[in-house]
Amino acid sequence: MKEIIIPKNIRVGGRTYTVIYPYKFKEKKTLIGQCDNLLQEIRLADSDESGNCLAEDSIISAFLHEVLHAIDYVYNNNSLEENSINSLAEGLLQVFDWKNRFSNLK
Repeated sequence: MKEIIIPKNIRVGGRTYTVIYPYKFKEKKTLIGQCDNLLQEIRLADSDESGNCLAEDSIISAFLHEVLHAIDYVYNNNSLEENSINSLAEGLLQVFDWKNRFSNLK
């Protein structure tokens, strides 16, 4: 069985973001990920609103997506559109060998 390895913290510019994984969204149960730039937190779910486990690639894609929001905030004044963030996250998922970088055989 594989365990997804998500860093507990990431640095973006001079800021340290805490990564909360797994996170249970109470306010909007359809969310998979969220970046809070004021609190410097990235929150990631491991299951959907029905309690079903999310696919590994969905979790990693959501992580990359939220990291891109943090990068956009710090370096780009939140200039990127959501569809650009989505495309870049999917592109990074393809570029990186995520199964070896973000998982651990157990």
